Amino acid sequence: MNSTKSSVLPTLLGFHYQVLLGIEKCFELNEGQSIWFESDGDISIRGNAVENNEQIESKHYDQTDFLTDGHANFWNTLNNWLKDDFDHTQYAFLILHTTQPTAKTSQLNGWNSKNPDEKLGIIRSIYDKRTNAEKTKKDAKGVLKFQQTIFRDSDSERIKDILGKMLINDSADDIDSLKLTLLHKPLGIPDDNINQYFEGIVGWVYEKMDKESWCINYCDFREEIEELTSKYCRGKFTFPDFTGVSATEIDLIKYNESLFVQKIKNIEHEGQIPEAVGNYAELTNSLLEELSYSPKYKGITKNYKSNLINRFRRTHQTTSLKYSHLPEKVRAQILYNDFIDEAPEQIPGCETTPKPYKNGLIHDSMDDENDDLKWEIN
Repeated sequence: MNSTKSSVLPTLLGFHYQVLLGIEKCFELNEGQSIWFESDGDISIRGNAVENNEQIESKHYDQTDFLTDGHANFWNTLNNWLKDDFDHTQYAFLILHTTQPTAKTSQLNGWNSKNPDEKLGIIRSIYDKRTNAEKTKKDAKGVLKFQQTIFRDSDSERIKDILGKMLINDSADDIDSLKLTLLHKPLGIPDDNINQYFEGIVGWVYEKMDKESWCINYCDFREEIEELTSKYCRGKFTFPDFTGVSATEIDLIKYNESLFVQKIKNIEHEGQIPEAVGNYAELTNSLLEELSYSPKYKGITKNYKSNLINRFRRTHQTTSLKYSHLPEKVRAQILYNDFIDEAPEQIPGCETTPKPYKNGLIHDSMDDENDDLKWEIN
């Protein structure tokens, strides 16, 4: 289905861009500083030294959308900073950060080198191109409404103070370029783990959001970076997290008719189904989620599964001989318990292989008719 003009995706993309930009700023924090999302605006960097504090408005536009004299991006941002409830005195810099290039014909070119009086002259010059009818229009909307509001009190010291702090960071990296920049931030992380490291940072930042505030401080960020570095710098490959939890009710319903579940029922070992389904679902989800991050994961899993099947067949034969005096279903249940409880073989060059990963793979093989595996012992 094609997206429409009313699609929420551009808004979500812009919000995610804001978060990624905030993460980039987290790497630049000094001791005692914190980053606040959605506090005074998009991104606020605050600490004890006001001269280092920044308020950033983050805008992600298509780079064919130029920042012009009449663009809402500029006027809406300035209007927000001029509102009475915004305390600009706690910031040394007010930054409009936009992926847009400034139009060559725009009076905003060279904005950052201008003094407050010159900046005020620029916005007055732009506004003075409006007709008197536009300036006095009562039901104005959009940019005109912002301009009317701004110029009701354009001679105040407040507007000069804010214009003096206001900087435009145009032609900023778009979301893809910003992500690449962040991927190159860490040192000592193998290429195979770098995406998992990055997603770990992003996930942690999102988890810091609550109903009251969304703040990342210097110490907490450094601790998380150290923890992620310790986790992902080891070896050439890191397994995705496996918790080994039992299946949810939804998963039990979803996989109830699956072949691997039926094979457990065939040996009358139904009590093991929740754990089996949980391991199978976790393995399946890890393959779907992690393959795009680590190309090695698919190859490692394929080889491990092949070895696991061979080990299972040997164990199947051994159990059949060792417990030949017992009923078939009892032997099958012993085989199941012994193989599931068995510690996984470790993969050279990898960290500890999770047992739920190993067990999820054997259930995956049971689910594959081509592998021709079964718990039953005839």
